[in-house]
Amino acid sequence: MRQPLPAGPPLYALDVSVWPRADAATSPERGYQYHSPRRRRAGGDPVVPGWAYQWVVRLSPARDSWTAPVDVRRVGPTEKPTLVAVEQLKALVATRPAAERGEVPLVLFDAGYDASGFTHALADTPVALLIRLRSHRCFWFAPERLARSRGGRPRPHGAMFVCNDPATWPLPTAAWRGADAAYGQVAVRAWAGLHTYVRRPVRPGVVGQDRGPRRLAYGTVVRLEVDRLPGRRRTPAVVWLWWQPAPRPDAAPAPDRPAPEDLDRLWRGYCRRADLEVVRPQDPVGEFDGAWWFRRREPERRSGSGGWAPASPRRATRRGARG
Repeated sequence: MRQPLPAGPPLYALDVSVWPRADAATSPERGYQYHSPRRRRAGGDPVVPGWAYQWVVRLSPARDSWTAPVDVRRVGPTEKPTLVAVEQLKALVATRPAAERGEVPLVLFDAGYDASGFTHALADTPVALLIRLRSHRCFWFAPERLARSRGGRPRPHGAMFVCNDPATWPLPTAAWRGADAAYGQVAVRAWAGLHTYVRRPVRPGVVGQDRGPRRLAYGTVVRLEVDRLPGRRRTPAVVWLWWQPAPRPDAAPAPDRPAPEDLDRLWRGYCRRADLEVVRPQDPVGEFDGAWWFRRREPERRSGSGGWAPASPRRATRRGARG
């Protein structure tokens, strides 16, 4: 059967799965991959030899059980998941259906991807990114403009913003608060105009040499806090996100200021990213615009053993990508 096109802007998720190949010593391009934290709790080694696959999946904004795998690529031992994700996103935008060419897709990432690495690589690609941040990340505001120049080198940064230090938080640029049947009270705050450094790869022969000023990546830091999680008893942790809106030719380097309705869309969209972790494609049960849709298995979701499986009887468990 053919599934209807989900309403609203296109929503995608991107992450890495690992296919363990511990017994295949001669497998081509086999590397050491982070498999699952459950192995460490069981006394095993979470790092296993195997293959890494990076999936791009279309999600539904509604709380249903349908996902559509769009693209999958092997991540080699010498490749970075962030760079492979840039290639996949460019291919995604170039091959989108004609009916969605005017809409900007929102792509969701887990922690581990280099948030600043997408800024210049996707400068000409109409795609918005929402990436989870670790709670100890630091950012800077733009420096204040002085009425009279004091001479010397201008300051590159303004006040520092530390995610886990409330003393460094000014008043948020935008805020949204509401109630949800599944998550209880939801509070979303955003600080726009923050920037961080773009990482530069270390190249042989250039260590210690001057390579010019470092580039900056601009975006919005979003703080998401909910009262409860569906089907869980533990207290949910605060989630920090990096929102990078789609670039516009006539826009300033700094990101747009989010509106309250933007924050509502962001937090609801990020809650759907977990569908990528708990879905395991088995036999296709539907077709959507030329792509197969798959449905999650609820018993596997409750047991916590869900993950992605390549086109093979063997199973693969998702891991957090490390860019």
